[in-house]
Amino acid sequence: MFGLGNLAGNLLSGNPRAGRHLLAVYCLAWSLVGTGFLILALAPSLVVAALATAWMGIFTPLANVSMDTHIAAVVKPDRLLRVYALQRSVVVGASAAGAFAVAAGIEALSGTAVITAAGTWMLLAGTFSAIGVYRVGGRSGRACV
Repeated sequence: MFGLGNLAGNLLSGNPRAGRHLLAVYCLAWSLVGTGFLILALAPSLVVAALATAWMGIFTPLANVSMDTHIAAVVKPDRLLRVYALQRSVVVGASAAGAFAVAAGIEALSGTAVITAAGTWMLLAGTFSAIGVYRVGGRSGRACV
């Protein structure tokens, strides 16, 4: 289901209307992934869990493409390879650390509690970040970028 959602999300990604709002799209997409985690944690049936997983699949590429496009727009070409390498290293490192944290959390609490905490964190962090992006963009006369 995640793969099907991912396919749909890739088709939605790269919308030229996102333009100067790429950072807000990035933040809001991760908020929507977090919402999917919350639905998954509370899913009363396999069908709801599958739909939540597809939902997360839709918004994950939207977030990734938005950030990659933003980086390409603001980083000087001679530094672009280094910035992408750093970004990927941080993402992979955080994913690896997250896997250990999830395992420890499930051992100490439960899968439901860990998924709920992750979803809540993603929803709140993404939402507050999007608000901050709009506030900063509005003061500078530019939306987001």
